[in-house]
Amino acid sequence: MILSFPAVGLLLAHMAADPFDFPDTLPVAPQETGAAIGPEVLISLALLCGLLIVLLGWWSRRQYLALPELSPLAERTSEDHVVIIPARDEAPNIVHAVASFPDSLVCVVDDDSADRTVELAAAAGARLLQAGPLAPGWLGKNNACWSGAQGTQSKWILFADADTVYDPRFLPSLLEYAQANSLQAVSIFPKPVGGSPLARLLLPCASGLSFTGVSAAAINSARSRQSLQNGQCLLFQRSGYEFIGGHRRVCGSVTPDLALAGLLHIHRLTCRTLRSESLASARQYDSRAGLWSGLQRFGCRFLAVPPGVGLRLALGWSIQATWLPVLIALLYFGCYWGAVLLYAVVVLA
Repeated sequence: MILSFPAVGLLLAHMAADPFDFPDTLPVAPQETGAAIGPEVLISLALLCGLLIVLLGWWSRRQYLALPELSPLAERTSEDHVVIIPARDEAPNIVHAVASFPDSLVCVVDDDSADRTVELAAAAGARLLQAGPLAPGWLGKNNACWSGAQGTQSKWILFADADTVYDPRFLPSLLEYAQANSLQAVSIFPKPVGGSPLARLLLPCASGLSFTGVSAAAINSARSRQSLQNGQCLLFQRSGYEFIGGHRRVCGSVTPDLALAGLLHIHRLTCRTLRSESLASARQYDSRAGLWSGLQRFGCRFLAVPPGVGLRLALGWSIQATWLPVLIALLYFGCYWGAVLLYAVVVLA
């Protein structure tokens, strides 16, 4: 039976009157007839929900692991390059990010920080740049990245977030990989680490769902319309970056990584997306505000992909979201073992 609005109203009224008096059956609107939902139906629904989540997690994980993995290829590099780190109020992270590149010119572009970001970055040995005035239609990070690119002249540009940390072999290996494969751009998915318990539960799920609607083989194929990049770590040849217009071309985008990936595909420039758990890591959000901001950005990715991919992503999110109401219903009707099993499936998947 499908719940109607009156039935939901009766249920809420019953819970408000006595939230600990669990009924044997779900309240039903007086004008409706038929059998009420019982525990057996809920358990069947929980099993179906768990099965769909397991299949979804398996597919997403399979696509992620199908990405080529960047392994250690070199200890040092002679390639002309610069590391640009846009930063706003990144005092807890900036020293570790700068120290990841001991043999590189690291430029920290300050985006109007109110904490000790600038002071700590300078003490760590970074060259400091100030982001230009924020013009109408520009977003802060895009403006900082563009200011950093305009303030340097190196052949290769690595844009790295301030909350990422790298093995000293990472950048030499990445440059070696890009050169060997004649690439104009490379994007890296680092290993997520740390963060609050809620971030560790939600963000891997959100990140994994990014791979629900894409094929790892397709996003690295020049013949495919699918594209996927990770803005936490982007390497560009300056010639290719300037040819597509760089961050100036995507100045108002909430998802500039996807917008840049689309431009690379439109202009048929060679690019690739990799993963690198052994050489790169990204700290997850420690605060609720940061977590909410991250989830909002994941939500905006629906609007920056082809309709078919967006539909598959929306379907994946919808399936993933069913577990919470089913879990609440199981607890409400006293099916505690079913609730425990469903929660275990969600966490493990």
